[in-house]
Amino acid sequence: MIKKVRSIALFILNILFPKQCSACGYWGSYLCNECKSKVGYVTEQYCPRCGVHSVLGFRHERCYRSPIDQLYSICYYHDPIASLIGEIKFYPAVRCALEVIEELTRFSSIDIECPWWSDCVVIPVPLHPFRYRMRGFNQAEEIGGIISSIFNIPMESNLLKRTSFSQPQSQMSRKDRHQNVQNAFRLNPHYRKNLPSKVLLVDDVFTTGSTLREAARLLKQTKNVTHVYAFTFARG
Repeated sequence: MIKKVRSIALFILNILFPKQCSACGYWGSYLCNECKSKVGYVTEQYCPRCGVHSVLGFRHERCYRSPIDQLYSICYYHDPIASLIGEIKFYPAVRCALEVIEELTRFSSIDIECPWWSDCVVIPVPLHPFRYRMRGFNQAEEIGGIISSIFNIPMESNLLKRTSFSQPQSQMSRKDRHQNVQNAFRLNPHYRKNLPSKVLLVDDVFTTGSTLREAARLLKQTKNVTHVYAFTFARG
């Protein structure tokens, strides 16, 4: 029944908002085959602290200060992916473009390369409630649902709460981004006594890593959480 309702909803959305390539404008799909062929895939992952190549994105031994144990991304944040994510963020009517993200994520070998994620709980990076109401959904939560489905693991969307309504970070310097997210999150008190030991943080894009590090720092402070892995669909 749910699948049938979803199919009807998608059919109506396709009539009201016909699919159009976010990069070149070609009608018929959110990312046409030609633009899809231009996607830059991340073939070597990077340490979440120093940004130097590392095996599967695990932090280097010298980078032990990083609260993130591993960072894994699918592709680079430049066109056509930048256009696709931009449309999802700022034009909620095309949230169905997330089907492209799901397709590219499933196309990767993430389930083979990161089997230890099967012991994790997915935690999407939260939006501030006001921004959530404006947008109507949280793209990190949508992507988290994809990862949850691939690994057949639970997702807790309410474990982390965003407390500060800060300006978007896309135009900020590295220093300003760091200051912008300081103390931006809090733990939902309902979960304090039942926190998972292994967490998989999910966001749409990794740029300086300030947001993910702040969320990971808060989780690691609890002492209950021993491992924090991170997944982003794209990285800058």
